[in-house]
Amino acid sequence: MAIEGLLGTLDPHSAYLDKNTFSLLQERTSGQFEGLGIDISQENGALKVISPIDGSPAYQAGVLSGDLIIKIDSVRSKILESDITDIRIAQFQENTGIQFKKLLSSLYVGDVSPKGLIIDLRNNPDGLLASSIEVVDSILDEGLIVYTEGRSATSNKKYYASVGDDLNGLPIIILINEGSASAAEIVAGALQDHNRALILGTSSFGKGSVQTIFPLGADRGIKLTTARYFTPNGISIQEAGILPDIVIEPAEIKIRRNTAKIKEENLLGHLSNPVKGKSGEREVRTTDDNQLYDAINLLKGLYILNNKTKPEKAL
Repeated sequence: MAIEGLLGTLDPHSAYLDKNTFSLLQERTSGQFEGLGIDISQENGALKVISPIDGSPAYQAGVLSGDLIIKIDSVRSKILESDITDIRIAQFQENTGIQFKKLLSSLYVGDVSPKGLIIDLRNNPDGLLASSIEVVDSILDEGLIVYTEGRSATSNKKYYASVGDDLNGLPIIILINEGSASAAEIVAGALQDHNRALILGTSSFGKGSVQTIFPLGADRGIKLTTARYFTPNGISIQEAGILPDIVIEPAEIKIRRNTAKIKEENLLGHLSNPVKGKSGEREVRTTDDNQLYDAINLLKGLYILNNKTKPEKAL
């Protein structure tokens, strides 16, 4: 089609959306279904799993034949060591902001006192501008989140955070890499500019443009680049990407075991510790993810530093 060729010459992100592509785009942004490696059928308005494909994400997650798929979150969390929470946002969809706020509220249930938060935006390729703004608004107390500039006056907009920090100043580290793009870069850039989070990992993808979907009938449309977006400090991440505060390349973690080490307790006739237990012992956990491992250690260090009892001044 002529329209496909025309749009293809504009920029890498403008395109004609045929029936199949338009449907997939709606599914991705709504969060109702994504390609997870499963054969499905429709039953009473829900998606029923016929069988998961061997080795697929669905298979590894334990999806079974006969399961019904109601919805798929793009946000999930887990508690790591030392009361540090890791929230993974895989993609910014329609309900991402709501899911994120719910997870934040669950961190302060009862007497629980979290020590830090890791937001993992690695390999988060795209998503909705509105959802990325909602996520930042949950954390920033006030101030500019992002602004857009385009050829049309309607494309020139500024987005601000409402008053209130759902995390009460809790230390945050955001993980990014070359697969972090678009909405993920908006979140990282806003929180970095406001000094609200440390960015750790490698430089992001560098997609600093906004696309608008124009429907053509009920099942087709066109996607056009209509504006560029800028971080609060006026930085365009187009091509350059978000630069981490701390650059950590992916690497393998290996613990060196020194079986021949000698300590005081190994010396014949050493003095015993008058206090029961060994104060020097610490729980040691390892992970295959060195970037996550460094983020955990950094947050633990910040917590210890911020909570050390300061000595009283002499009168």
